[in-house]
Amino acid sequence: MKNYIKSILRKLKQQISRMVFRRNLDDTFISNDFGFGRGTPIDRMYIENFFKKQAGEISGVCLEFGDTSYIDEFGKSVSKKYVFNYSEESSKINNIIMGDLTKLDTLSENSFDCILCINVLNFIYDLPSAVLGLKKLIKPNGKIIITMAGVSAHISRYDMDRWGDYWRLTDKAAMKLFKDAGLNVDKIQTYGNPYACSAQINGYCMEDLSQEKIVTSHPDYQLLVACMLSK
Repeated sequence: MKNYIKSILRKLKQQISRMVFRRNLDDTFISNDFGFGRGTPIDRMYIENFFKKQAGEISGVCLEFGDTSYIDEFGKSVSKKYVFNYSEESSKINNIIMGDLTKLDTLSENSFDCILCINVLNFIYDLPSAVLGLKKLIKPNGKIIITMAGVSAHISRYDMDRWGDYWRLTDKAAMKLFKDAGLNVDKIQTYGNPYACSAQINGYCMEDLSQEKIVTSHPDYQLLVACMLSK
């Protein structure tokens, strides 16, 4: 009799929970721009935390994709800095390199002490070739710092409409990708937890959230994968 009552109460609790869940669940969200429209995207805080720990490696001749913002903020003893932008045609004017990371024969060899590849690889279809491109560009014993949107991040509509948004990798997939290319994985770290992932998917930004709830990461909720590689 006691077990029967427990079973009835359990089923009643489940039924009430489902009713509450259905009533509160809807398909509305603030935006799908990673929080840029409201303030600082959550993954940017994680990226900065990773860079603070690796800042000593950003030195010498450095390359960054898109601009030099992270070199400028975290670089130590940087002698030269270059920007790499995507283009089907390869060219170089001053410190601006235009090209395609997957076209290995167009890339210079052993040219940089440090490469910052921040949220780039998700948008390149031929990932193995892109990683080999990074390997070709970096000097022996040089460092490559990579961050990628993890499996808990939504699609970037801006990039999808222009050149494509192709991949979301776990830390294990990233490690295999880099090791298969013959690179050393000196450090790999994941960032994110249910609170942070849910917030970013729904368009919230750092300024909207409880900061202390974002700091601790859970390995099953990978919003960002960050790596330090060497040749």
